[in-house]
Amino acid sequence: MADSERVEFDGHTYVLSKLGTGKQMRVMRMIGGEAANNQPYLSMAIALFAIQSIDGIPVPPCDSPEKFEQLADRLGEAVQPVMEAFARLHGDGTNTAEEIEQAKN
Repeated sequence: MADSERVEFDGHTYVLSKLGTGKQMRVMRMIGGEAANNQPYLSMAIALFAIQSIDGIPVPPCDSPEKFEQLADRLGEAVQPVMEAFARLHGDGTNTAEEIEQAKN
């Protein structure tokens, strides 16, 4: 299984890295509160945390819920293909189609 995944969407290139359990737990802790119990929100945040670069420019890891939301705004419609790439990268059913659809709403 690969350690990274490249996504081409709308003229941009996104590179995601595989996240271990510890990094996924760090995202849950950073988000905290009710948002950490919101599976679609959490799935999106974990996928966004995996983004290493956009168009070859490194993306610093998000360190607050606001930064996750800013990154989601920056990606716009690219959030869905990024989440799908994250699911492929993990190959474990992470970010199911239903979660991706819920996160878009």
